[in-house]
Amino acid sequence: MVSETQAPNQKQTLTKILDGLPWQPKLNEHKDVKVQIQAAVAVPALDLVTLRIEKEDQGKIIRGLLHMLAGRSGGQEATRLRSQAMAARGLAWLCNIPEVPSTLLEGDAAEHRALATIAMVLSDVHDRGVLLEVVTLVGWLALSSHNHALLLGADTEILRVLGDLLGARMPALQKKVAWALCGLARGQNKSLILSEENQHRVRPP
Repeated sequence: MVSETQAPNQKQTLTKILDGLPWQPKLNEHKDVKVQIQAAVAVPALDLVTLRIEKEDQGKIIRGLLHMLAGRSGGQEATRLRSQAMAARGLAWLCNIPEVPSTLLEGDAAEHRALATIAMVLSDVHDRGVLLEVVTLVGWLALSSHNHALLLGADTEILRVLGDLLGARMPALQKKVAWALCGLARGQNKSLILSEENQHRVRPP
């Protein structure tokens, strides 16, 4: 049940998110990047058990977060990296809604190249804070279904980068990468992860 005080607060949070995220088609309609970040930070504050988000609003939030994840929000480097990290965190939280992983990997969001965006950020961004959040997103997507794990694994760049990140000198990131790889280790992905090419990345010396 949603309490009388919680329901309005949750709706206000949702309105704040929709007002701040860059989901509009025209770039000149987007809010300042700091406003976008504030909106993305609010996404994990949504109580997805008690708050029902309409499909249209889900689509707007996903489009806005993908725009930010791709690094299109502008601003100085530090601001852009925070924007990307918070976008990935928001998308990972939304994966608790059963239909969101399918939307990201198979549905309307495919038009916005969700899978390609994830692979691009993993390959091109070297900030460990961003990588930690994107790897978490990959893990939740992989765990959402067998088919989603295979879709992610079909992009061999994702598997390659995750293998490389196992050697990162950051225990929190290494643990998250290992967790994500466990989620991806299904079907043909197992062979790809343990292939001769990747042995030096994922097998102990």
